[in-house]
Amino acid sequence: MQKIKIKRIWSAMLAAVLAAGNISGTSIEAYATGAGKISTEAELTSETGEVFDTDIQLEIQGLQRETEEEQVSGAGADKEVTAEEQAGESAAGEILEKNEVPDVLEKSEEDGEADTAEVPEADEESGAEENGDSDIAEVPEGDEETDAEENGDSDIAEVPEEDEEADAEENEKSDATEIPETDKDSDMEEKTAETEEVQDAVSETEALSVETGTVYSGSSTGNFANVVVFVDFADTDHQSHDNCLKDVEKTLDLFNGSEKSPCGMREYLSNISYGQLMVENIFPQYNGTEIEPYTMPGNAESYDGDDLNTDSSIVQLVLKELNANNTISTADLDRNGDGNVDNLTIVLGCGSKDVSDRFYGRKSYYFDSGKINGCNVADYVRVPEYSLYGTTESYGLIIHEFLHTLKYPDLYSAASVPVGRWDIMSAVSAGVLYPLAWLRSNYTKWFDIPVVTQSCTDYSLYAASAATWETRNQQAVILKTPYSDTEFFVLEFRKKGTKIDSKEYDYTAHGSGLIVYRVNTSESASNAEDTPLKVYVFRPGDEYNSYGREAGKGDIFLSFLSEECGRTSYGSADAAATLTDGALTYSDGSNSGIVISNVGSASGDRISFDITYHDVSADGGYWSSVAEQTTSGLFALDSCMDSDGTVYYIQKTMSPDNKIYLYQYADAQWKLLDTLPDSSGFDYHLLRYRDVLYVAYNTGSSVQLLQWKEAEGWKTVYNSGTGANQIAAAADSQGICLAYTDTNNSRLYTYRYTSSGIVDMGIAAESSEYLMDPVIASENGKTVVMYREWKADNRWSMKQYDSGWKSMGEIPGQASMAFIRLHKGMIYLLTGCEADTDNSYLYLRSLTSAGNGWTRVTEQPFASGNIVDLELCFHGDAPHVICQDSKTEQVYVYSLVNGTWEPLGDRVVKGAVLGLKGHSWNGQIYLTYRNDSDGKVYIKSHVSQNTDGVPGSGDSSGSGGDGNTGDGSGSGDSSGDSSGSGDNGNTGDDSSGILKPGWNLVKGKWYYYSDGRLKTGWLKLDNTWYYMDGEGIMQTGWLKLGNKWYYLSGSGAMKTGWLKLGNKWYYLSGSGAMRTGWLKLGNTWYYLSGSGAMRTGWLKLGNTWYYLSGSGAMKTGWLKLGNTWYYLSGSGAMKTGWLKLGNTWYYLSGSGAMVNKDTRINGVLHRFDHNGGWLGIN
Repeated sequence: MQKIKIKRIWSAMLAAVLAAGNISGTSIEAYATGAGKISTEAELTSETGEVFDTDIQLEIQGLQRETEEEQVSGAGADKEVTAEEQAGESAAGEILEKNEVPDVLEKSEEDGEADTAEVPEADEESGAEENGDSDIAEVPEGDEETDAEENGDSDIAEVPEEDEEADAEENEKSDATEIPETDKDSDMEEKTAETEEVQDAVSETEALSVETGTVYSGSSTGNFANVVVFVDFADTDHQSHDNCLKDVEKTLDLFNGSEKSPCGMREYLSNISYGQLMVENIFPQYNGTEIEPYTMPGNAESYDGDDLNTDSSIVQLVLKELNANNTISTADLDRNGDGNVDNLTIVLGCGSKDVSDRFYGRKSYYFDSGKINGCNVADYVRVPEYSLYGTTESYGLIIHEFLHTLKYPDLYSAASVPVGRWDIMSAVSAGVLYPLAWLRSNYTKWFDIPVVTQSCTDYSLYAASAATWETRNQQAVILKTPYSDTEFFVLEFRKKGTKIDSKEYDYTAHGSGLIVYRVNTSESASNAEDTPLKVYVFRPGDEYNSYGREAGKGDIFLSFLSEECGRTSYGSADAAATLTDGALTYSDGSNSGIVISNVGSASGDRISFDITYHDVSADGGYWSSVAEQTTSGLFALDSCMDSDGTVYYIQKTMSPDNKIYLYQYADAQWKLLDTLPDSSGFDYHLLRYRDVLYVAYNTGSSVQLLQWKEAEGWKTVYNSGTGANQIAAAADSQGICLAYTDTNNSRLYTYRYTSSGIVDMGIAAESSEYLMDPVIASENGKTVVMYREWKADNRWSMKQYDSGWKSMGEIPGQASMAFIRLHKGMIYLLTGCEADTDNSYLYLRSLTSAGNGWTRVTEQPFASGNIVDLELCFHGDAPHVICQDSKTEQVYVYSLVNGTWEPLGDRVVKGAVLGLKGHSWNGQIYLTYRNDSDGKVYIKSHVSQNTDGVPGSGDSSGSGGDGNTGDGSGSGDSSGDSSGSGDNGNTGDDSSGILKPGWNLVKGKWYYYSDGRLKTGWLKLDNTWYYMDGEGIMQTGWLKLGNKWYYLSGSGAMKTGWLKLGNKWYYLSGSGAMRTGWLKLGNTWYYLSGSGAMRTGWLKLGNTWYYLSGSGAMKTGWLKLGNTWYYLSGSGAMKTGWLKLGNTWYYLSGSGAMVNKDTRINGVLHRFDHNGGWLGIN
């Protein structure tokens, strides 16, 4: 007879006693399913006090305070497989998975057979620059004056030391003790007779233990279908171990569970969703007694578990068998109505750990065509049988993989412990864990999490295990500051379960108390080592890794707060505080200023605490978040603002919806106004003319202008009838102006729409030099266009309309991008990334000025380096420049204060944005944009006190006459402010020969006059250094003094820190001196060549190779380039020859490439697995 498990006998015995009505006295804990958990000893007594001789003494398998955490990346772990990975793509820097291999080979770490190729494979730069190369000539030479005044910075570069140890040490902390295994043998085989005596009782009381399940009969009791199929390989052996065939009861329990077995997947999901998710597990191979698996034609070893073709062949077999029997209806397969089978789970017959490791659990997507009874197969989960029956994590593994089908992400990391045992998506252990509240709210919408944005006291939360349907929205709270659109903090109360198999769950959680974690909703975020972490649980003692990310080295066991544990606060009000200081930080290391304090007791169902927000923002405070449009998936938009502050947005959604929507934001609410009738266009412009909305766009075959009125809907008011490549549009009091290039980019057409109809303004430009990037601006009927001629060195030209188009010449600066706006008779021109300096400036010119009358408003650029977006709006008469830096991806707004560009508040947002637009209303600047990271639309605002016009902009009426606004040498009513302003100096160009104290601009050059003389040499004003040459002229650009190089910005300010010029990065120390050689910042190493340019890619110094990432950071550990793996030691040196990590040996060729197939080394054939692990000698 097949051996019966202890739990069945105990269940049967208990059932027999219950049936006899003889239970009384001692309370008996019924056994609970779950690895290794047996009920406590108990005596069964009758009413007469007689002890029932059950002849069974059950020992409890004691679990320690912290059970062993099985990281999901280990045996039976999953890998989320994406479409890109199926195509053979893999992100660079991915960490190798380590499989267990035979004991280490006895061999010293000497180089093996050297490859003939010395240069590492997948080299990004062929000629690596060697240390000592002097390419200083790349830097422009300056005046060789006296040495720069030092600020105490020694400028001595610390060079990383060579890693002398060949064996890598494991960084991960073993934060758990092993779980004792259940004694599966005991003395149960001797109890066969007793077992047979209670079989009838077992069948009668089965509901007390598990739901047995039935043959599929078309029932539809759940709202999500999970088809469970079992597939063997030709050599699968089901005799030597517990498995799905031997223990059908456990198999059904793993997937279904019951009230008595709450860790079963269906029961678990029902409990944590408050009954909102009811999974119907369908077992088409179960006939009521046994399971009959399908069988693959080959042995297990003939299939590659990493290869999606293996999965594809398995799924194809399943489809063939299921369709042959065709017993499941489409309605039962597709409960959510999306045309796909809700989920397919495949249990692979893996009789050993070795086979199980190769066919680890994972969730994937079936990309081939295939259907079950006409229903498409898409999501599927693969789990190895051994992981369900040969380990203690069986319940957790099935749940973890299934939650991927609901879009839950992995939260573990191969390099650190960002979350630990606070989430089943991070750790699969003997007891199942709750997912974090944010996952349950965000991905499956089972409840809402309130957002708190200001300080409060005595806030309280329910524990996840104590929350009910009525209180489910009170188990977590989101804390958010305006600093980031995509990052916020979550507080959540978790209680450690009292039993491993109870409905409380969380038996293996790190403790009971309030946890604090950061969520990053950016698409680039994951829990990989070198990207911003998607979810990170704060804990004391952590630090940053070489990528500037949380290393996960703090004590995860101390990551909760409570009165009992003595940790009752977290966070810091100090703006300079960091992660190491215990601050609640963003992924870029900035302190949020949020402090959690006065955390109460965790002994009950609720916990209380205080939340305090401290303003740690820079430069005048955060931008306030006015609104957030939750509709995501938008990729094109524009906005405009009404005179009463109402914002209008036009948005285009992605496929398959692919529609154009018009929204309104007013009275703190978004309102969908209408949908455009045509969604085939691109390059949309939303405009307002005489209180009516218009949309101009390009279809490729024509330019369209549509009018929208609420009572009438959409109406086409202009159709060009001819194709266009690029369009521009602007509105003023006199109408809407359109400019567009033809399909050959040889003509620039212009039109004006008024209430009377369309006016043809003629061809503004005609050229064979490829016209591009048209810009149009208008004010009170005055119109200006600007365009670029690509084949003529990207030359920008401008024309004004006055009964025809008249040239205004080229614009200054030869910029890579430009923007214009008219304000009170003046043209405001923004140039982005001017060719010579890479700086961006604001220029001014009157509409009536003759010749090339441009004036640079100030010699200080509003931005240095590449920018990707430009926008300009006016607050009163004060221009406010909006731009985004391409490297930092930070958006700032600048305004002129005393002749100097100052940021308006802190940064607006970090991350790529679309549709950046500025508006002014009621004393504030408003920005609208779509954040690429989360696909949402935001409106933010900041108070601006600056309403003054810039020098040279004329009086407020805009009728400043025909005066020249240049440098004062022209005639007429010059509107330049000769009195100047700023830092005790003069911003006007004074050619009178009379110098005044402070700054003086004379014939385009700046001087500083003080104490009766012109300053020369180094000059420090406030905290800024300038350098004046022997004649007193302020220097800009590269400056060489002695043997040191310095860089002075366009304003003359000495630069420190990172500096980007063109496509190269330089680092200037605190003294301003340019660094060369090795440079360590924080925990990160960089290498700067003799010219100071930061190196990336492969670098050879002496006989040693290093690899520097795109950010310049020196890489260590495993590195993947293309399809090749390399290993870089702690010093960054590329390793060759034999390498031992943990208990695994690897072999790295002379080029550094890891060997991952059988290879001869010194004449001996060595075997390696696909992960590079050494298997032995053949």
